Amino acid sequence: MSSVPAYARSCSETGAQLKPRTYGQVGAVMSGRDRVHVLRIWVKRPAGWRLIVYHEVALGQQAATAPGFSVNDCQNPCKTVPFKPKTEAEQAIIASWQALETGVTNHDASAWSPHIAEEFVMLGSSNDHPLSKADRIATLNLQKQTGHGSAPAPLVSAQMFDFWRCRGDDCLHQPYSGKPVHVSRLWIKRNGQWVMSISYQTTIQAAPAKAS
Repeated sequence: MSSVPAYARSCSETGAQLKPRTYGQVGAVMSGRDRVHVLRIWVKRPAGWRLIVYHEVALGQQAATAPGFSVNDCQNPCKTVPFKPKTEAEQAIIASWQALETGVTNHDASAWSPHIAEEFVMLGSSNDHPLSKADRIATLNLQKQTGHGSAPAPLVSAQMFDFWRCRGDDCLHQPYSGKPVHVSRLWIKRNGQWVMSISYQTTIQAAPAKAS
């Protein structure tokens, strides 16, 4: 990982903890100091390492967004998305994503888990700490007990980046109420299955909020 650039150090990231990961020709570097966390995804080109994704999130800066109205209220993204896959890989990732979001909607950790990497981490504006795969499973199990609605925020737009046996996506979601959310994800192909490894979710404070 030493050959992958960490980041262009700025005053705001002085003293930040680095958590690098390598996936073949792709390097993901996560840095964090206090509540501010940054994801940088680097891809190795013939001319060297090039930065292709930058995503910043401040933890705990936004109240949790309202979930779906019921566990059956997931058309987008569970059944349809406003994105047309251009390759078989993109189509497979969309299918994996729809399956895991259906698991979220149904509070079904066993349906969600196969689509998530063991090293999975999620950071979001509405969370006060990074969430692991085990954390998300615990949340789904609790929601199943309480009947708490958990349909995911519908997808508004998306683009995908091809990095060898990895894929990145850059998405905009609009929760059922509140401000839109910018999401960056990293997908890894393992044993013929596309699994999500990293998810950074930032509420767009400057955008108008959608009424309940």
